[in-house]
Amino acid sequence: MDQNSPVQRQNVQRQLAIVEVARRARGRSMPEIKQMLMEAFARRRLPGPQGTWLDAVAAEASYGKAYIVDLVSARTARRVLPGGTGRTDGRRAGAGPDEGLAAVRAIVAGAVGLTLAVTAVMVIRAARRPPGP
Repeated sequence: MDQNSPVQRQNVQRQLAIVEVARRARGRSMPEIKQMLMEAFARRRLPGPQGTWLDAVAAEASYGKAYIVDLVSARTARRVLPGGTGRTDGRRAGAGPDEGLAAVRAIVAGAVGLTLAVTAVMVIRAARRPPGP
C-alpha cells in the first residue's frame, strides 16, 4: 500500500490514537478503555472502532501494549511520537527483527540442549540394562 494514500494516512492516525490510549490505559476497566479509544479516534476525526476489533485493541491497551494496525503505520507512528519510541512497555524502540531472531536462536539452542540431555539419559539407561533375549 502506498505510504501516502488516504487509507495509510488514516491508519497512521489510528495507530497514534491507539498508542496514546495504551500509554494511559493500564489498570483501567475495559469499558473505560473502550471509551478512551472512541474519544481518541473522534479527536482525529476517524470513524469509531466497533465490535471485536475494539475489544482486541482495548484488551491490548489494558496491558499497556499498543495494538499494531499494520507495520508501516507502527513505524511511522514511532517516528512521530514524542520521545520517538512508540513503545508503551518501557522497552527500547527499534529492537526489531534482531531481537526476535536472538529469541528464536535461544529457543533452538535450548531445544538442542534438551535433546542432547534426553539422548544421554537414554544411552546411560540402555548401557545399565542387563542383556536380554
